[in-house]
Amino acid sequence: MRRLLTFLVLAVVIGGAVGTLMARDPGYVLITYAGMSFETSLWFALLALLVGYFLLRLIIGIWVRLVRSGTGVANWQQNRRVRTAAARTVRGLLLVGEGDWVGARKALSTTVGDADTPLINYVAAARAANELGDTDARDALLQQAGASMPDALLAVGLTQAEMQLSMGQYSGALATLLKAKAGAPNHVRVLRLLTQCHEQLEDWPALVVLAPELRKRAVFTADALRTSLRRWWIGYFDQLPDGDAAAVSQQLSERWSSVDKDLRGDPELIAAYAQALMKAGAADAAESTLNKALRQDWNEGLIALYGRVHTAAPERQLSTAETWLKQHPNDATLLLALGRMALAGNNSAKAREYFEESLKQRATAEIYGELGRLCLALGEWPRAAELLALALDMGSRLPPPTLPDMAADVSAAARS
Repeated sequence: MRRLLTFLVLAVVIGGAVGTLMARDPGYVLITYAGMSFETSLWFALLALLVGYFLLRLIIGIWVRLVRSGTGVANWQQNRRVRTAAARTVRGLLLVGEGDWVGARKALSTTVGDADTPLINYVAAARAANELGDTDARDALLQQAGASMPDALLAVGLTQAEMQLSMGQYSGALATLLKAKAGAPNHVRVLRLLTQCHEQLEDWPALVVLAPELRKRAVFTADALRTSLRRWWIGYFDQLPDGDAAAVSQQLSERWSSVDKDLRGDPELIAAYAQALMKAGAADAAESTLNKALRQDWNEGLIALYGRVHTAAPERQLSTAETWLKQHPNDATLLLALGRMALAGNNSAKAREYFEESLKQRATAEIYGELGRLCLALGEWPRAAELLALALDMGSRLPPPTLPDMAADVSAAARS
């Protein structure tokens, strides 16, 4: 109140002073331009200047506000688009979780240009496209995802590889993972997916080569890696290299030398190596491998395989195996193997003796089959028919004949 009163007093004083000056001398102002002239008093000219000043300020203020309001509208519209895009992204992610792939793909793709983080939209839309089987669209979306955030190229690559694996595109996944490995050679997830891809492709050599790196990076536990490595080596030995018998045998020997020492005592792996040698025609090498393994650790599967190795000296092989009877006198598998080796040496009497003894210890389809075929070759038709029928009744196919010339007799018995 005091301030207002002070202003009123000042206004009256100043007004009175100005009025006194105007009454004493109004002044004179003359303005001429291009033949035109304007005359007025000094005080009117000063008032006109003051009014013009305030009008100019008013016009400038209005213009600035109009410009600012235009920018504000643009900002409001942009913010509105961003909010709409965010809402659609959330909606699309919810649809992904619900498995509505068509709806999710549409919601995530329509507003991706306005999204704060388009990477999320691209990756989620790619997943929806993958589930719909549209792999071309999936790859295009993932490529856009990588372009939208170059720092996320590894994550995008891993996502693409996982989707390719889920669709059975193993060759494509391999190419994607090899590219990712070039950029991140020590990344555990890359190595894990690369292992999975090689397994699906049954690329056993690549897995064997990759194993040391898997061990170094602790991608799998020691026990899990050992189990897998054993399976990979078995698969690798099952794939014979090209070449003549000597060359193949040499390459198989080199493979065996590359096997970890703690795996060389594994019976299944030894059997895989021996079978590969047998397929390559290196029966003597197979016999030597099995002989050495059996002397170190007795195994039923290996002795069964030993009985199927046909070396150039079956008598020597039989003599070696007969020494094992001292430690394993009632071993049905050893007796069956001895009978097969006796047959390979054309000693049918001894073969029958071993087969009969094996049958006493354990009745199996294999012993029924072997003894039945031997009786068939010896002309004992009733006994052969009985034994072969028992073998077939046990729900198992007859094992391959020990001697090639027995195959015709077996076929005749089967027809009868």
